[in-house]
Amino acid sequence: MKKTLKIFGLLLMMVACLPLTSCGDDNDEPDSNYASQIAGIYTGTLQSEGSVISDTYVIRVTRVADTLVELEAAFLSDGKDNFNVSYNNGIYTLSTSAYQNLTITVTGNNMLVSFLNQGGTQTTFTGKRSSY
Repeated sequence: MKKTLKIFGLLLMMVACLPLTSCGDDNDEPDSNYASQIAGIYTGTLQSEGSVISDTYVIRVTRVADTLVELEAAFLSDGKDNFNVSYNNGIYTLSTSAYQNLTITVTGNNMLVSFLNQGGTQTTFTGKRSSY
């Protein structure tokens, strides 16, 4: 009987300790410093309506604040401008009210830019981050 009570006591202690363990955090969202996550130099191809304009086009992204970056690219009217950065489901989106018809997204180390150029044709940049 003593042996049974001892085993029962040990089992009861083990069951009591189970709630003290925890699972890992499954949240894959990065910290709110989105700008640091995407800052770097992106090199890729600039195309307009399927024709390559430049196969060594460069866009520089510099952190200004946690959710604000300065984007430097020739297609911008002043050569550079500030963009707000948001994050959703693994995709960073850069936005500003200064430009209409401009979409910029970063997924991993890849950047996709789409805009209407001065001639009114759709232009895209697809590039990869080459440095941080």
